[in-house]
Amino acid sequence: MRFEAGFSALIGRFSPNSSSPIALAVSGGSDSMALLQLSRAWAQRERRKLIVYTVDHQLRPDAQLEAEQVAARCEAWQIPHQILTWTAPKSTQNAARIARYQLIATAMRSDGANCLLTGHTFDDVIETALIRRRRGVRDATVAGPTIAAPLPVWPEGRGCTLLRPLIFTRRVDLQATLRAHE
Repeated sequence: MRFEAGFSALIGRFSPNSSSPIALAVSGGSDSMALLQLSRAWAQRERRKLIVYTVDHQLRPDAQLEAEQVAARCEAWQIPHQILTWTAPKSTQNAARIARYQLIATAMRSDGANCLLTGHTFDDVIETALIRRRRGVRDATVAGPTIAAPLPVWPEGRGCTLLRPLIFTRRVDLQATLRAHE
């Protein structure tokens, strides 16, 4: 599996400066690890620099170990990686999401990146629609995750774009890609 032909055009639209690194949010799960693998191959072909961020929310006992595993993979592939740790008091999943984007946006600014890739898949779109339906949202115009959006934190994310290049891909296909390259 490779990124679709439109991926380079998508990056070109939102990060036209080829000297600017492309940031990836990689948790260590199968979706984001597949994103890392596919992005690495693309970046080598296109001669683009990647930088990877893993956020440890300190919400699960295994989070630090997972972050270290991502760091080890990045080191083996010679991709810069940072573990960003959320140390604020823990409250809700929404607070964790906001903190994750704030930490990443701040690091992106420091590293000169303005485009963040995440491993959201078509399965995430379906899950979001089902959750919203269960909550009573019936308006078909209420969108779930999209392929491109502004980074959802202000002011940290100003001028930064969130891209979900795998949004039309099923998780099972990404898992097959990972197994094929083990």
